[in-house]
Amino acid sequence: MSILLIRAGGPIGEALARRLRAEGDEVRVVAPAESPADVWRRLGVKVAPGRDDDADLIERAAQGVRTAVVIDGETGPARDVIEEVMAGIAAAGVERVILCGRRLDEVVVDAVRTSGLDYVVLT
Repeated sequence: MSILLIRAGGPIGEALARRLRAEGDEVRVVAPAESPADVWRRLGVKVAPGRDDDADLIERAAQGVRTAVVIDGETGPARDVIEEVMAGIAAAGVERVILCGRRLDEVVVDAVRTSGLDYVVLT
């Protein structure tokens, strides 16, 4: 299965990528151009360099992806990017979104719940 990670630039994202790769999944990540992309590549993760508030980039990165994972809080609250994230993954035909974080922003949770996609919220 192909999975796209968004806002995954911390220990949760890295651990998730490791686990998914160990399970044999194809993992993609949207990561800022200045991020250490070599860390992701060593894990076998495909990197879409750019901003996670770029709906077009997210759409391209999400082509053929069934599930997108948005991690709220690792690189800042997802509130400032959630509209673009949801637009990009919906345009790509993603079927499911998983939202995870320690303290989820209600704006982010509402955007996921009202998206029309299957979703899981993990806290």
